[in-house]
Amino acid sequence: MSHMPLASAERRGTVVTDWALYSKVPGRKMDYEIRAASMDAALAERCIRSVLAGTPEGRAEGRPEALPWYGFTGRLGDRPAFALMELSWSEERDFTGQPITPARLLVADHAGAARESLTCTRLAAALFEIRWRDIHAGPPGIGDRPMRLILGAADAPAADVERLGVDFVGTVAALVLDGAQIVFTAAEHQYPAVAERLRILDAVYALLPYAYRHYLSAATWASHRARHRISLTFAERAATGQVEVPLDGRAMPQPQSDEAQAYARVLAGLLKKGKTVTQIAQHLAAQTQLDLCRGPADAVDLLQRMDLPGLVLRAIEDGRADLGEVAAVLDRFRFEGLDDEHMRQRYCGYLLDKVVRDGADAAPAWTVLAGAWSPYVAAALTDRLYAALTAGDRAALDRLAALLAGLPPDAAKQVVRRLTAAVAAHPRPEDIAAHTAVLAQLSSDVGNDEEVHRTFLLNAPAGIELALCLFGTARALEQVLARWEPLATGDETRWARPIIAAARGEMTSTSGEDFVWLNELLPEATLTVMTLASRNDRLVPLFQVHSGALATLGQRLRLTGSEESRATFRARLIELRTALYTDVGRLRAADFKDHGRLDVVLMLAGMDSWGVLNLTRLPTAFLSAMGQLWRNKVLDQVRPYLVQQLEAALVARGGQLRDNEDVYDVVGVVDRVEPSLRPRAAALISAYLGTNIEQRNALELSLDWAALIDPWLRRIVDLARVCADPGSTLHQVVSVLRTLMDEPVVDYAQVLDALRPWLQPGREVDAIQLIRAFRWSGDAQQEEFGQVLLDSLTNPGGPLRQFAPHFNNEVRAMTRVLEEVRRSVDRYQPPSAQPALADRPWSQQARVPHQALPQVPPQPKKGKKKRFGFFGGSTGGEEQL
Repeated sequence: MSHMPLASAERRGTVVTDWALYSKVPGRKMDYEIRAASMDAALAERCIRSVLAGTPEGRAEGRPEALPWYGFTGRLGDRPAFALMELSWSEERDFTGQPITPARLLVADHAGAARESLTCTRLAAALFEIRWRDIHAGPPGIGDRPMRLILGAADAPAADVERLGVDFVGTVAALVLDGAQIVFTAAEHQYPAVAERLRILDAVYALLPYAYRHYLSAATWASHRARHRISLTFAERAATGQVEVPLDGRAMPQPQSDEAQAYARVLAGLLKKGKTVTQIAQHLAAQTQLDLCRGPADAVDLLQRMDLPGLVLRAIEDGRADLGEVAAVLDRFRFEGLDDEHMRQRYCGYLLDKVVRDGADAAPAWTVLAGAWSPYVAAALTDRLYAALTAGDRAALDRLAALLAGLPPDAAKQVVRRLTAAVAAHPRPEDIAAHTAVLAQLSSDVGNDEEVHRTFLLNAPAGIELALCLFGTARALEQVLARWEPLATGDETRWARPIIAAARGEMTSTSGEDFVWLNELLPEATLTVMTLASRNDRLVPLFQVHSGALATLGQRLRLTGSEESRATFRARLIELRTALYTDVGRLRAADFKDHGRLDVVLMLAGMDSWGVLNLTRLPTAFLSAMGQLWRNKVLDQVRPYLVQQLEAALVARGGQLRDNEDVYDVVGVVDRVEPSLRPRAAALISAYLGTNIEQRNALELSLDWAALIDPWLRRIVDLARVCADPGSTLHQVVSVLRTLMDEPVVDYAQVLDALRPWLQPGREVDAIQLIRAFRWSGDAQQEEFGQVLLDSLTNPGGPLRQFAPHFNNEVRAMTRVLEEVRRSVDRYQPPSAQPALADRPWSQQARVPHQALPQVPPQPKKGKKKRFGFFGGSTGGEEQL
């Protein structure tokens, strides 16, 4: 056995074999006997002796008669079988000191051998692979039971036929039918190696019906001196009555009997008609029925039948075929025995056409198909079902489905699995629906086949479409998801977990990564998850666990979603918003994270930012959660749209600013969510400050924000702060007012409004000095303001009407004093005519004001100006705004 070079690495089949060991006990005086076996010992010994022709004489290394020898027979007693005997050397010696040469026997029954198209080469290679070395016991680990022998890759003896020459091999095959014993010889002992001898035997067998092996035997070596009945052997020379077939190119003997000659003619005729050696070998390998091959005449008939399918094929293609003829061909050859795929397809197509047309031949045609069932029929029926399904031919589909339902479960499953694979490869909603309708007509065992569900799970687009298709039928969807749940365990099936979780109402059983997979495959499927969660009152838990996934869905729908999908999304979000804002007054500030994230998703859906518009005193948790989701890189593609939506919300909110707390809400949204909107928000805040002077002093914002406020408003607020301080001096007020006069446009109403707190009783003289500082300053803008201030102070109904009476009273008092002074001046006499004032009587001295009017400092030069803080008090130095 160690010399056998036929092991194969590729495994493709198995066959159950009996076995036997024909050997001796080392050192004991005895004859060879069956030492171990899984079968009847006497029968095994007869089988071994039937293919053992001669006794090895020494090791004969390098000579053709060297061991191992292989022998084959097609029967075990009267039972059809395919048996192999191997004779090889061992290291043990018998009583006489001679090496023990054990014979090992493997016997496969005919059915198993035929199913595997077992050859001599393949069986010998399988024996070599099991490493059966023991000369005392059977194969390792088998005990006394038959064993399942693992076979190597199926070989192709047709290739050896062509290599050796079809004329040569065909002639030998015909000689076999003559019934003669054939002996292969070679000149000068140039015999092929053992492996090549096996291939020669397989080539001859390949050109005979497989069932004919029952009548044959073969051996890789036989002594010409031994009498035997082996059909095909290799030997030094042929004995009397044997037919010698030279391997070295010498003249070949020719077949003698009528059957043998007919066989040779039919074989040549098939080749002439274009049949290939492979086709012929496949046809003959399919002829395994022993009752159809009882001798040479039957062998000729089986070979001759190979052309009958071709004749009927031409009739099918010409449109003149008869159902009876087609049935006869399939009854004799079955689909496996037809020449090629084209022929099988045409035969199947002919029968399926009759079935689909539902005419008088429909039932008989289906009977023929079902009777010749094979993978080819399953494939053809699948193709026809798929064609009807994709074409929307419901009548044909229903007829085929009804026939499918009548098949045995195993056969029906073959078709259903093929059909499912075809549908899943190119999933369309209408095809998925039709496929579902077909499955509904089948038994639960077939229609609910686990492999069908596995196919959908491993093909995510198809699985998602199936879930969407069944969405309207809760019971059907529940049944499918129940089958999916134990199967959805690997990465390839994780997309199904959100759907299963939503249907179960257990949102924590799926992860954000699962939703990412689902969103990438088909965003609309996440809508199904949302609706399932809504149906189970689990929409809020879904959002709490998977708000990021829903934001991604919103982005996808914004970019590529249909209007119908967007509408469904908005409907679910309205439900979610209603649920989150029910009893919102009872929530703690820390409980607003979901509300903040929801605002982002609402804007993605083209809806109002509900929290920004409606909540007051926006909690930090709301702003932080909103900003975190807002900055998710997944949303980058729709960022401009989101900014536009948020700006619209801020504009709406800015038009309703009621107090500084509302301002802080706007500032918080911009700072935490989208800082690029600061200029726009600053404009809104500036508008608020322009109409809410009483709120200005208490507003505290960062310097960054202050820099964005309208410069006029910043200065008017500075003035308001100075004027609100009772300790502010006239000089300070004048300084701030002069900075306001630098603006190209001055709102005098706001200036007067800011001055009101400072102009209190007791400041009448300061007011006069204030008018003087501007009314006659020489600057047109300042002089205009001075006139406006004067008009306001002298108008009892003006903006400074509360201070105006005090001012006017002081002006009148001053006017009387001045008038008295004027009169005194008019009465004035030169010093020569009048005594000095000091010399006058006290009663004649004029009452002159004790203190002259204070002087207002001149207008400062252009340059640094001292201003006061706007947001948070005086800066105490150079203004930093």
